[in-house]
Parts: sequence; C-alpha cells; structure tokens
Amino acid sequence: MTDTNTTPINDETEQLTQKSALTMLGVALGLAAGPLILLILLAKSMADSNPGPDDPMNPENIAQRLQAVGGFVLVPKPKGPQTGQQVYESLCTSCHATGTSGAPKVGSADWAPRIGKGFDTLFKHATEGFNQMPARGGNPNLSDLEIKRAIVYMANKSGGSFEEPKDETATDSTSAAQ
Repeated sequence: MTDTNTTPINDETEQLTQKSALTMLGVALGLAAGPLILLILLAKSMADSNPGPDDPMNPENIAQRLQAVGGFVLVPKPKGPQTGQQVYESLCTSCHATGTSGAPKVGSADWAPRIGKGFDTLFKHATEGFNQMPARGGNPNLSDLEIKRAIVYMANKSGGSFEEPKDETATDSTSAAQ
C-alpha cells in the first residue's frame, strides 16, 4: 500500500515559487543598477563638458583659432580726419616702407622725381591709382584731406617741403561759431 499523504508537492507550485523568486531578484537588480547607470552617464556628461587642453572646443583653443591672421586687426575708424602719419602708419607702410611693387620708399631718393611733378600730380595718382597702387591707396573710405595729409607726410619725410593741408570743415565750423 502506498500512502497517498506522502505525495510530492505539486510541481507547478514549486515552479511558480522559483519564478517569483527570479522575478524579485531581477527587480532588485534593476532597481540597484538603474541609479548606478544614471550616475555613470551623469559623470560621463560632466567629463565631456569640461574639455581638456587638446579638445578643439576648449575655450582657449577656440580663442586661438579666432585670432587675427598675420596680426591683421580691424581698428575702428577714428573720429574726424586722420593725420598724415596715422594714414601712413595704418595703410601706406605696407608698400611705402618696403618698396613693394615699385612703391617709392619713404625717406629715399625715389621720391625726388615724384615730388618734382608737384603735389597735384601726386594727389591725382593717389586718388585715381597709379601703376601698382590702387585708387585711394586701397581704402575708399579715406577722405581727400586724409590722402593729402598722407602725401605731405611721406613726401616731406623724403625731402619734400609741401605745406600741411588745412581741414576746411574745421575752419568753416570755427568761423561759423564766432
């Protein structure tokens, strides 16, 4: 005889208990791993937002890339007409200090034949262009007065004796105020 009370526990109940235990373990691991993954992602994003010295998005590297090429810097236009020296130093030196493209070097005997042709011829060549020199020295914003002052400055540094041109607008406003 067999005892019916000694039958094994139902296999389905045992399997259900094992499945419940595995599910509970998975949920526990998921709850523990979720914040850990979030912390890792947060740390990685913070590391990416603080660029190193070799990173192209490093502010210092960006500033270096944005520096003026060849030392060329845009300078705001001064108020009022510039002096001859200011025009010469900001524009004319690029050719007239070195003799580039046949430009007469300031302070040299190259200016003697040009000075001999007179101020009006020099002014015409400066405003219209001559040989390799562009009209108005390449700066269309220069006023006639500024060009005249630059010519007088360069010619007089090279043996000329031209008189400094007067600012007619300053004279007119001064006499109108009196």
